[in-house]
Amino acid sequence: QKIGNWFYHSKWWLGIATFCVLVGGFLIYDYATRVEADLSLLLLSANSSIYINDAQINEMLSQGCADYNSDGTVLTEVVSLPISKASLENGSAKSQANSTQLSVQFMSDMCMLVISDKEADSCIFEDESTGPAAIYENLEELYPQYDFIEGCRVKLADTAFSEKLGITDELYEGTYLALRRYDTTESDQEKWK
Repeated sequence: QKIGNWFYHSKWWLGIATFCVLVGGFLIYDYATRVEADLSLLLLSANSSIYINDAQINEMLSQGCADYNSDGTVLTEVVSLPISKASLENGSAKSQANSTQLSVQFMSDMCMLVISDKEADSCIFEDESTGPAAIYENLEELYPQYDFIEGCRVKLADTAFSEKLGITDELYEGTYLALRRYDTTESDQEKWK
């Protein structure tokens, strides 16, 4: 009877404790079993023809990807964040979430490859002449043999990108692929590299 009485008077505390243990157990399990992607691409273009085909882009990434994190599996992912000046300025909850996600992506080392276009760039860079060079690697110096690379951008309109994805529509003006520079002020430079 003492045990039954104790359970009767403590049922609220037991319920709360059980809930906390279950949530904590789920979070620990999720953290322990999560598989990190070897390569992530940030897709900023609001061109629906591209972000509808993000599964094909992911498949293209995985074909030439190595096991960078040495976990025994090759996993790639595409983070789609279609942005435009109009979508960010409309004041909706989605536009605020996209703006926050954009800031988080450019402050983290999660996505080092970026597909963007001129319209998305107008949301990111205030000054087109200095902005991209500050955050993207100069690919023209790394790959001078390719004529479709201009500065820090691989111009996708001059490649077989649309053809490989099966896109029949024109790409948005200035659609490109870029490689982000790693932040040299970060203490964990190896992770960025």
